[in-house]
Amino acid sequence: MQKTKFFITILLAAIALSGCSISVNSKDTSNIDGGIFVSSNKGEIWGQTASVPTTNGVESIRSFDSAVLVFDPSDAKAVYLGTVGQGLYYSYDLSRGWQKAYTLPSGTVLAVAVSPDDKCQIYATLGNKLYASKDCNRTYEQIYFDNDPVVQVSSLAIDYYDPNKIYIGTSKGDILKSSDRGQSWQTIYRTGFRVWKIILDSVDSRIIFASTNGAGLFRSVDGGENWVSLKESLKEFKDSNKIIDVSFATLEKGLIFAATASGIMKSTDNGDSWTKIELITKENQKESSVETMAVNPKNAQEIYYATKTTFYSSVDGGVSWKTKKLPSTRAGAVLMVKPDQPNVLFLGLKKINSSGQY
Repeated sequence: MQKTKFFITILLAAIALSGCSISVNSKDTSNIDGGIFVSSNKGEIWGQTASVPTTNGVESIRSFDSAVLVFDPSDAKAVYLGTVGQGLYYSYDLSRGWQKAYTLPSGTVLAVAVSPDDKCQIYATLGNKLYASKDCNRTYEQIYFDNDPVVQVSSLAIDYYDPNKIYIGTSKGDILKSSDRGQSWQTIYRTGFRVWKIILDSVDSRIIFASTNGAGLFRSVDGGENWVSLKESLKEFKDSNKIIDVSFATLEKGLIFAATASGIMKSTDNGDSWTKIELITKENQKESSVETMAVNPKNAQEIYYATKTTFYSSVDGGVSWKTKKLPSTRAGAVLMVKPDQPNVLFLGLKKINSSGQY
């Protein structure tokens, strides 16, 4: 209870510092309703946290679009935000706002990871490169690049059991592995399609899932040595060739969630079979497409997702849903549950252009 009160205090301070209100009013806020929104009550009320204190005054990330959001596995107060076109930002205490990783080049940061054995060792992807910092964001060095400048390093994961092992996925569909913290790399699988996300089983780090834009979901049970496609077990679900998000519930072995634009599926046997979670959004409506999903890692009954306009929450495993308008004119892009305080949610957003695309 004391921790929750403390976090609410931090959140309110951050909101006050950023100069932003909790909800979007009737004025045009399309240029200031980006950045990150935080809720301390499972999405009932959202507050924008966007201030960036500098030596020249307070700047802001409230016009930025979000690409990725991650927590430091060893420090729940530390959160990292990869933006679209504006580089990497981080906060070690939201009451003090955000800071920019100035030594990392500006651009779109699609993936970020923090080493579980060293909170000062941070990895971030940017374009066709992977960068690493060994000194808590003070300096960054390039540790991987793809020969094709058009290719993006689109996903990233670190083995929590052996942090020497790093996995990256690319926009051309390659999955690569380093066993020495990025000093050398080998391609371990080619999916043929953009790798959106790489995630390691929370109980056994040898079990790895990779979601793709075109070939569905892939799984390895031996640390990436061998891979199998889960296309057959997902074939009855619409858009299952494009898995946009995957998430584990840490308390139940073999339990994994996967999301497509059309829906959310659940597996209790590490992907061998799947069941559909009934949503209240309509599959064929673009405004209702699932854009991002999150599951409470400590209670798999609590599921959240966001569309282009609406936030959805369930506390009974998807039997029933509550809806709330997003606190922004932008679409949901990233949704995260704070690991040590599951009542606290983080929401990143992306602007949609006149054609309805990001």
